[in-house]
Amino acid sequence: AKVRDEELMHQEEEKEPIDEKVDDIPIVGARKWFLDYILLEMFGIGEPGTLEPPGQEATTHVQNFLLVPLMLEKLVSFGIFVLLDSFLYVLTFLPIRVVFSFLLLMVEIILFIWNSLLHIPLLALTKNKAMPPRIRFHRTHLYDLMRGMLLLLGYLSLLSLDMSKVYHYIRGQNVIKLYVLFSMMEIMDKLLSSFGQDVFDSLYWQTKLDPRSLRLVGFFLLVAVYVVLHACLYFLQVATLTVVMNSADTALVTVLILNNFSELRAFVFKKYDAHHLFQLSCADITERFHILLSLAMIFVVALAGPESHSSQLWGEESLVAKAGLIFAGEMLADSMKHAFINKYNAIDASVYRDYGAVLRMDILSNQKDRIILDHTYSITRRLGLCQIPLGCMCLRYLYQAWHTQSLQSCAATGSLWWLCVRCGAAFLLLVALKVLLGVGLSWYAARERQRDRQVEKDLRRKEFISELCSIERYKVHKGRII
Repeated sequence: AKVRDEELMHQEEEKEPIDEKVDDIPIVGARKWFLDYILLEMFGIGEPGTLEPPGQEATTHVQNFLLVPLMLEKLVSFGIFVLLDSFLYVLTFLPIRVVFSFLLLMVEIILFIWNSLLHIPLLALTKNKAMPPRIRFHRTHLYDLMRGMLLLLGYLSLLSLDMSKVYHYIRGQNVIKLYVLFSMMEIMDKLLSSFGQDVFDSLYWQTKLDPRSLRLVGFFLLVAVYVVLHACLYFLQVATLTVVMNSADTALVTVLILNNFSELRAFVFKKYDAHHLFQLSCADITERFHILLSLAMIFVVALAGPESHSSQLWGEESLVAKAGLIFAGEMLADSMKHAFINKYNAIDASVYRDYGAVLRMDILSNQKDRIILDHTYSITRRLGLCQIPLGCMCLRYLYQAWHTQSLQSCAATGSLWWLCVRCGAAFLLLVALKVLLGVGLSWYAARERQRDRQVEKDLRRKEFISELCSIERYKVHKGRII
């Protein structure tokens, strides 16, 4: 009991200085004259107060807040080039691989018929290294053929849609309906993208494990339905954006820009960690690439049209000005969103360097495998890019550009052969761009990887990067997906 009483007395003694400090605080209404109050509050005459804002900590927070947009744009720029390389794969390397796989399949069929019907053992030539096993038809070639068929099927399904009817139907809607329609298409895009990655993986693994099973046909039909639906969704998105770009009412552009700032309310005032921020960064990279690709398709169709002139492209209300407003609004919204998320969740801006390191590791790791799905698989799954539906949409709009009146008149004057030569030259130009872009990204990733290894000497940061390698755009992390 004596010990308990001594402890209580000791605690009361410790509280006494606090009470004395409280008593020392002057009460303005009772102990200050009116003149003193005017001098202190209005003119600031007197001794400075003891309460001061945290100087160094506040400066660090401001510096980090201003550094986040710069680090974000650096990551987004690198991610856009990576996604462009992955997208060009569908338009360039995939058709070449499809043709090569088809030729190998024809050779296998001819050898099988020759050997089984004519009883001449030509197939033995393949066993005597006349045809090396690495160029024989195998399951990866079968998967390439199926993806080529899916690309063609999605493109043919979009050809059945009358672009003029879709355009005028969307143009006839009011601003509120267009805003709701655009929001609904963004939600459906995320849902279909998540579902599409799973069905494509299922198709690949079924092809790899048991290509002779009837389940492969079922998975192929399921993927075909998905590709058609997602390609139609992308087609409608670009058509809606075309209506906004061609409209004389600037309210449509304003509503589209304000739609980007609605993300601030949805994301800023929520708790995030660095792993969920990586998912959000991947989503912003893919969204930025979608906008650039959609604007590019609109410009291609506008330039190929018979009524295209300089006033349509340049000026205060031209396509270039509206495209600049839309893209600038997207950049500003993303910068504000990430800056405040980092501020409220105390995340350092250096995490964006680690995000870039993960993307560079994906580029370099894919080059170690001899026979793989394709070199863009890890990147597209990490960032959430749907290559085949986007390729179908782009082929549809490129066909629309080819089918315009100006190109039709060029074909009617007897220069159809020259038009085919120009299309072939454009394809070769895309192939060259894909090769240069792929080589450039590999060189850049290898150079930066040497710097990343110096950073990874910090065990805590190395462990953090290894944790980021398991994060994907549509993969559940800690019970949720951003």
